[in-house]
Amino acid sequence: MRRINLVRKPGYEGDPAVDFEILRRDIDEKIAEISNELDDLIRRDQINVNMATSLMNDISYCEEICVNLVNAANTLFAVPGEFETTEIQVAPPSA
Repeated sequence: MRRINLVRKPGYEGDPAVDFEILRRDIDEKIAEISNELDDLIRRDQINVNMATSLMNDISYCEEICVNLVNAANTLFAVPGEFETTEIQVAPPSA
């Protein structure tokens, strides 16, 4: 979230699309690292099958959430000015 927020800060001069691609790659690397650590725990019998299954599911959910956040940020911030905010006029409820 912090790295995504950097794109929104005044003075940011990078290319959001490139930065978000790097972030996706970093997520993939971190997930692989966590999976390897989990594999080591399983091989050393430090966690049981139920714990391993639960952790694998959690890792999968975490990866999906992180990638979806980066994709959403890419959609919103990669093309400056593409999504302009507009005011919506709401009529008062009729009696």
